[in-house]
This record gives sequence, structure tokens and C-alpha cells, in this order.
Amino acid sequence: MIVRVGCSCGFCPEWTMMELQGHIEMSDAALMESSLAMGRLCVSQTEGKLSLFVGIHQLEGTKQKLKKPLVVIEPKLSNESRRRYEVVAIVREKLVFDAWPKPLVKRPTFKRAQVA
Repeated sequence: MIVRVGCSCGFCPEWTMMELQGHIEMSDAALMESSLAMGRLCVSQTEGKLSLFVGIHQLEGTKQKLKKPLVVIEPKLSNESRRRYEVVAIVREKLVFDAWPKPLVKRPTFKRAQVA
């Protein structure tokens, strides 16, 4: 079977894939949102290391190029009875967080009592 894939814009944005160990738990309400913030991603410019902060957890990772790029496609309606897919984006690299998250624990801060 031949499946036609096309890109109408001529330029498709590049996306980055994220690979995690474990799983992310979200509420049903969060899944319904169109844009969902998962955490804060920090990139070390000198070492090229990544840190992802999700709630009270920190994940360390690296950026890797994919051996073969992936294409993100979505089905489109066509006038004919043929299947047609539109290219949404191209994925050429991934962020790999291969270790389990580290819990972040802050030391409590106490105010010093003044002695009279």
C-alpha cells in the first residue's frame, strides 16, 4: 500500500524528543490542557549537561542526535478515498535522562531568636 506524505509549507519545524526513566503521573484535568508545562529545563553551556526539575525531583541528562530522523505526521482529509498524511515536524535529536530522579530536599531555615 502506498501512503502519500506531504509538507504543504515547505519548511517543517524541528522538535526534540525526550526520553525518561520511570513515568509521569498527571491528573485528568492536566491532560485536557492544550499546553502543559512539565517542569524547568536548564542547560549547562560549558559542559553540555541538562537538568530537568519536575516538582521536587531533579533529573540529569544529555542531548543526543538520532541515527535516523523521525517524522511527525497527522492524517488529513482528502477529496479522494485515499489516505493522506501531512508532515507536522521533524525530530533529529533527543534529550536522554537515563538515571532515576533525585529528590530535592532543602534544609529548613530558622530565624535566630534574640536573647534580651
